[in-house]
Amino acid sequence: MVENATAFMSGHLQIQHALFRDDPLLRHLIQNQSETIKSLRSTPSVTQVTARLQTFALVSVEEQSAGALVMGVDVVNEKQMSTLPISVFSGRYLSEERGQVREVFMGKLLARNLGANLGDEVVVLGSQKEGAVAALVLTLVGIFDSGQAELDRSLLQIPIGVFREEFGLGDEAHMLAFNIEDIDEVNGVAKQLRTGLDENLRVYTWQELMPELQQTIDMKQSGSMLFFGLLVLMVTFSIVNTYIMTVAERTPEFGMLLAIGMKPWSIIGMLVFEALLVSLLGIALGVILSGAAVAVLSLIGIPLPAEVADLMRAYHLPDRLYPGWSWSAAFHAAWVILISTQLAAFLSTMKVRKLIPVEAMFRRA
Repeated sequence: MVENATAFMSGHLQIQHALFRDDPLLRHLIQNQSETIKSLRSTPSVTQVTARLQTFALVSVEEQSAGALVMGVDVVNEKQMSTLPISVFSGRYLSEERGQVREVFMGKLLARNLGANLGDEVVVLGSQKEGAVAALVLTLVGIFDSGQAELDRSLLQIPIGVFREEFGLGDEAHMLAFNIEDIDEVNGVAKQLRTGLDENLRVYTWQELMPELQQTIDMKQSGSMLFFGLLVLMVTFSIVNTYIMTVAERTPEFGMLLAIGMKPWSIIGMLVFEALLVSLLGIALGVILSGAAVAVLSLIGIPLPAEVADLMRAYHLPDRLYPGWSWSAAFHAAWVILISTQLAAFLSTMKVRKLIPVEAMFRRA
């Protein structure tokens, strides 16, 4: 979910002007953005960087008009950073030519609201940084379907060079989105970059850019832990019940062992050791069977119903899930089950301490 979400638009981290996130005005810019990009690319952990500019403007196709978010993108780097360029509903993505190619790539719902078709002229009217009017005439070359209605009805992308020319900007950007080798190190990389960054700039991690995604993950993990806790509780009670029956059925055997001089705690230790062996056998079988199941499902995937496909896309999930093996999850689950099994076996065999050998030897289960 995290990889899909960050690959869509945000990237693992972003650098923005300190005021831009709360007040996304055209004038809140990163100055000398090419130098900042050069510095980022020299950072060992950074793998991809792209610059973006954006502003709100009036977009028109013939008689139809709508407000939209106009985003200027570095086409070559955007293709490496984002999955939006491959979410093509019709047409194609923006040309990679470095010249002033006046093309536009817009969302499906925005194109529908404007009545726009491939090849139509799209007029964009906005304001430059100093207040002058910026007017662009662009050719619609592609329409995307991201699966997120809010984005599909509001976003259009144009080459960043065209954006700079028409909005009167130079070597500036509103955001620098970049990826790192290991997304788990995102907080460490952000801390490292903040130490040498200009005081007018801020580094944001994907958790800060998409707090709703972090909340969804936290909620899912809490639900999983609750489910796992209930499962452990059920297993523990099942084991307690099993060992209570074991003690009842094997009472004559325990009476005989007590009669020949075996201590009650030795019998309890024997039963706990038996529980340990059974637990280890169960864990080994569980790891083998679950590993085989994960291996197969990681290749063929788990298909999800077609009726929830749109919902899954909204949560940055595909329509087929491919599970992966986690040694950490297997290790922690094994230890929890092992400890709970030993505790259940120990508590349920404490009854052996009170057995009287003669009565126990002739007791029927």
